[in-house]
Amino acid sequence: TKKAGEKGKLFGSVTTKEIADQLSEVVGFEFDRKFIELDEPIKEVGEREIRLNFGKGFHTMVKMKISSEETREEKES
Repeated sequence: TKKAGEKGKLFGSVTTKEIADQLSEVVGFEFDRKFIELDEPIKEVGEREIRLNFGKGFHTMVKMKISSEETREEKES
């Protein structure tokens, strides 16, 4: 989750470090961000396919969902 405006535009972008941190939680070991390939910065909420390239012709795709953080006012209403 990231902070985003009303139309789904992120304040900033999703970094390879943030993606690696999330992958590390899922797989249970530290995932190196150097394996993550992004064609362009992720700047909007939604689902994206992320390419992981491990070298020597070995690669895979993972699906990632980027969602908006709720602000305190949204949570209270």
